Amino acid sequence: MIAGTRFSFMAMGLLAWQREMGARRSASRAIPLHPLPRRRPLDRDMPPLTRWFIKTAMASLVLAFLVRATMAALPFWDLPVNVSALAPIFLHLFMWGWVTQLIFGVAYWMFPKYSKTKPHGHEGLWLATFWFFNIGLVFRVIGEPLHLLRPEALWAWLTMAAAVLQWLAGIAFVVNTWGRVKER
Repeated sequence: MIAGTRFSFMAMGLLAWQREMGARRSASRAIPLHPLPRRRPLDRDMPPLTRWFIKTAMASLVLAFLVRATMAALPFWDLPVNVSALAPIFLHLFMWGWVTQLIFGVAYWMFPKYSKTKPHGHEGLWLATFWFFNIGLVFRVIGEPLHLLRPEALWAWLTMAAAVLQWLAGIAFVVNTWGRVKER
């Protein structure tokens, strides 16, 4: 059989099938116009606050790696930066910004429902957790290395405010998640 003939038989069959489907669609609207049914949002879709936590965690991971790469490259540059001042930035961005925030976001999303009316617990408390934690992290990333380099009262207060904000975020997380840790 000639290759062109095979193609024309296939094309004629496809055209006939399309005409038949068009006739069926016009006769009855029961056949959907698209091959797959439309997908409705499910309970297991990722909530916006979880996306905030996870995307902020990923940004913290990238920043932590940049800080660590800078720490590794400092001996090759002639810069007056003290490497010991960068160590807490790396630690806080990695452990608090990446690991802890990722845990918070996944816990918000995946833990059992608190109740039918409040599946994640108190939403306002979750928002407070997110903002207290991230504002505290920013304060700590700015304040702690500056306090190491220049031990003045302003930087000590900023570091203390960061610790209080992160502590409040941790308490809010525990209070909001405690009731969701259950057998069923």
